Amino acid sequence: QLVPRSDVDQEDWSVIDSCVDAVLGVLPAVSIETKQDYLSLSEVPCDQSYNRTKPFMSTMTVKRNLTKQETDEDKETIHCEFELTGSGLTFTAGDALGIYPQNNPADVQAMLRALHVTGTELVV
Repeated sequence: QLVPRSDVDQEDWSVIDSCVDAVLGVLPAVSIETKQDYLSLSEVPCDQSYNRTKPFMSTMTVKRNLTKQETDEDKETIHCEFELTGSGLTFTAGDALGIYPQNNPADVQAMLRALHVTGTELVV
């Protein structure tokens, strides 16, 4: 546990700000190591069945808003479809789907160059 737990009633920004400040205060001393890279394609052999520990890397083919957002507080709900060809996966109503988003590496490198950073800096 990095800092003591804080109870927050909806948008009590003074409590939220205090909690964020406390976490940011201890982050420089925390060492976080990656245990498993779920986005590594080399760890997902094509001849094995896919599941939560062996994810199938897919592409979103359809993204459509289901809700109208009139204010910043309105929740965005989307309908999305994914390409599952070659996965052997089937979908039944009620099934869960885990999403591990991935940025376009070329876009990431362009952004890092534009910001004159390496990408290893601590962001606060």
